[in-house]
Amino acid sequence: MSYPINGEYINGNFTNATLNFRISSHDEASGKFSGVLFENQHTPNRIKHYIDGWFKFNRDKNSTSFYFKTPTDTWNLESPDLEGKNQFMVMNATRTPNDRSKPPTTLVLDAANKLP
Repeated sequence: MSYPINGEYINGNFTNATLNFRISSHDEASGKFSGVLFENQHTPNRIKHYIDGWFKFNRDKNSTSFYFKTPTDTWNLESPDLEGKNQFMVMNATRTPNDRSKPPTTLVLDAANKLP
């Protein structure tokens, strides 16, 4: 079965979202995905991270987990509703600074659109 994880996920609305997480490709067999994470995208301090990460389907939790790192942070995301009509519409994210200088923060990323 093919899972449509490719898409764009944002916090807030599209015109003022501070984070834009875009999954552009994935491989179910290996559990790998790639994409881009934009931070502060509507400011002069825009940061672009190219992402290579991992995902896995959690049938026992009815969710999908995603994991990746940027130069400054470790990201863990969880998308509920595995194989349901709301699958990959929301990602609950935990962002942990790699240097542990601050406690982890949580964010909700909503699907902005789906890529083919």
